[in-house]
Amino acid sequence: MRVKQTTVGIVLVLTGLAQIAPGIRPVDGARSWLFPGLSAATTGWFAGILLIVSLLGFVYAGLDLLGLVPWHVRWRPMATVSLVCSATLLAVYWPVYATVAALLDVASAVLIVRWREPSAEEVAARQASHARQRRSVGARAARVAAAVLFAWLAAASFFRPWYIRWGSTERLERLHVAAADTVSPEPSFQTTRAIEIAAPASKVWNWLAEVGQDRAGYYSYDWIERIAGFHVRNAYTLLPQWQQRAVGDFVPAAPPTGFGGLFGSKVGFRVAVFVPSQLYVLNSRILCWSFILQPVDSAHTRLVVRARGNATPGIKNYALSLVDFFALGPAHFIMEHKMMLTLKSRAEAGPQPS
Repeated sequence: MRVKQTTVGIVLVLTGLAQIAPGIRPVDGARSWLFPGLSAATTGWFAGILLIVSLLGFVYAGLDLLGLVPWHVRWRPMATVSLVCSATLLAVYWPVYATVAALLDVASAVLIVRWREPSAEEVAARQASHARQRRSVGARAARVAAAVLFAWLAAASFFRPWYIRWGSTERLERLHVAAADTVSPEPSFQTTRAIEIAAPASKVWNWLAEVGQDRAGYYSYDWIERIAGFHVRNAYTLLPQWQQRAVGDFVPAAPPTGFGGLFGSKVGFRVAVFVPSQLYVLNSRILCWSFILQPVDSAHTRLVVRARGNATPGIKNYALSLVDFFALGPAHFIMEHKMMLTLKSRAEAGPQPS
């Protein structure tokens, strides 16, 4: 009985984690094939609720069966509700990487239906076994790890809709980036952030054109980038020789010797689109990063920054969507948020003497 319980618990946890890759795409605003008339905002929040319930419900039910949670629940009803939410999410959106979650949903459904409730003697034996295990150092460490995992999943699920759309509105930004999106038409994840700058688009562009490890940096926390091995130092001046890029140019994020050459000598992006004062798109094998300037009037500009992950089928890009949910997304928000604020302050202050 213990082996079966452990097996079901592991499957439920894996099913919960499998919701992430297909779930974050509709949360980020992907349209539903079944209800194409849904707005991006409605899509994001509806999909967000389905993702939160299916992800956290499956994981908690699985951890409960594994004896790693402090408050025991009736795991079968919880897993059943999660299964319904997952099936709804996949049916309404059928997003990228939905197949893995669908297969695990089927496996979980079979296990839920075929589960046989233990006898009173088996329950007593299991409780005695749990009591002995709780006293071991390994068991305590496992419970702490489970608590940290669940808390992180909950925080990432609840805060993602806010930080992926920081500053943007559907009317002004999310529906006016078609030119940038053609570079990465079917992303695995997507963020759209915006900020209003009290300067004309040409002034913002002067600073934006200089981005790159080889030029003015990325206007973010350069001390963090240096710790990571990027060797970036942000510039405070405008230089004429840094104002031009050509499509196909390489824009480095790290020097050729960065990371000891582990990722090759060219870590960075290629210029996909370069339209002065309008659109700047950087593309790599894993990420498309777009900067769109939208004039509000002669003295104000909206800077829209769109990031889209590569959704080409494959283990690497599937794993990237998981890494984005767990770590890359929050970290990228912190760095990109600082970049946008710095561009705003630089443009509003005007060029500094060199």
